[in-house]
Amino acid sequence: MNLNIELLKITDKITYSDIFHFPTIVELEEKINSTVDKTVYSKIENLSDSYLDILKDSTQKDKIKKYHPKNILLTGATGFLGMHILNEFIQNERGKIYCIIRNEPGITARTKLYQKLNYYFGDKYNDLIDNRIFAVTGDITKPGFGLNQEDLLKMSNSINIVVHSAANVSHFGNYRDFYDTNVKSVKYIINFCNSFHKKLYHISTISVSGEKLDTSYLAHTPIQQHDIVFNESSLYVGQILDNVYAHSKFDAEHYVLDAISKGLDGYILRMGHLMPRYKDGIFQENLLDNHIANQIISLIKIGNAPNYLLKQPLEITPIDFAASAVYKLITHPSNSNRVFHIYNHNTISVEKYIKIFKKMNININVLPEQDFQNVIKSILKDDDSKNLLNNLINDFDKDLHFHYNSDIMISSNFTINYLRKINFKWPKISDKYLIRFINLLKKVI
Repeated sequence: MNLNIELLKITDKITYSDIFHFPTIVELEEKINSTVDKTVYSKIENLSDSYLDILKDSTQKDKIKKYHPKNILLTGATGFLGMHILNEFIQNERGKIYCIIRNEPGITARTKLYQKLNYYFGDKYNDLIDNRIFAVTGDITKPGFGLNQEDLLKMSNSINIVVHSAANVSHFGNYRDFYDTNVKSVKYIINFCNSFHKKLYHISTISVSGEKLDTSYLAHTPIQQHDIVFNESSLYVGQILDNVYAHSKFDAEHYVLDAISKGLDGYILRMGHLMPRYKDGIFQENLLDNHIANQIISLIKIGNAPNYLLKQPLEITPIDFAASAVYKLITHPSNSNRVFHIYNHNTISVEKYIKIFKKMNININVLPEQDFQNVIKSILKDDDSKNLLNNLINDFDKDLHFHYNSDIMISSNFTINYLRKINFKWPKISDKYLIRFINLLKKVI
């Protein structure tokens, strides 16, 4: 570890997070010599007019129509968001939902669907399996989802829209590990929708906005760094995508927009940080797969936080509201508005979180920046303690300063107003919600 830290000092191509995620010299060397371009300027610097028109029109007023799909095809149905999109559809529509699920060793697609439904909703949907809810054994990373021609044609005749919610949502790894699920699958889904004339709703992430800006891009534009806003009409604003998940989802959006420009009836829904249900606090089955939860757990274990974080806003998007917003947008489309930002703009501060911690007898000391850095340095030197930083290390810059203040301001003003017109409003995060969430975290600390 000490040798790796010395390498960090002599190159600008690795960060503290890389030391954790590429722990050997060989892996770090591969990282340093990686040919993956973290910027995307070279890929889309000459966007066609049709692309630009789609993006520009996404924030223009247009007539909102009502639409009720009869049956839908859903990918990622067993995921946290997919399950709740399924729930919204079943609760509000009368049609059928076909869920493409890949078989895994020791468990069938149907059994997996059954188990996930029971985890999130108890037995309320048991009688609907094979009645309104169907598990389709398939693989979205294969042409035709790996189905034979007869089954593919039968399914295509049964559905009206496709909701593509499946994704590899890890934030670290090799781009090749993300490509099949997050990019190649999108190509096959677009092919399916084009072949059978189906409407597509592609679930993306607000993370495609990036956090840092490529200064070489800004040097060629009249835009000032402090003027960068990423809204529903944005795709590339000069962001650096050094997060492989965000990079893969950006590439997927590129394909969807290309397809829309060529006639696909498609939409892109960029999701925020998906958190526990607002009504009862139910969270994703594997809580430790959630990045925000892991960050909070790490701060609790360290027992310290820097004072400059106190005013930092935290976005918390309850999963039930997120799924409801998705359903509302599906059933209230417009011809022009093709991109939406689905996240709760009613943020809370880190300071409020810390106050709730204290009420629950969880003490987090607020330290001056230098004192906090000294705490982190001492943890880094202790092989028995450094694992405490596993879920925070990616958030540090080289000076051990949390870089949560993005160079890019994200806006969802158009989506907020659009949703208000169709009777949807985001909730304010209450103390009760936070306490319930923290009690959930305490179970795994």
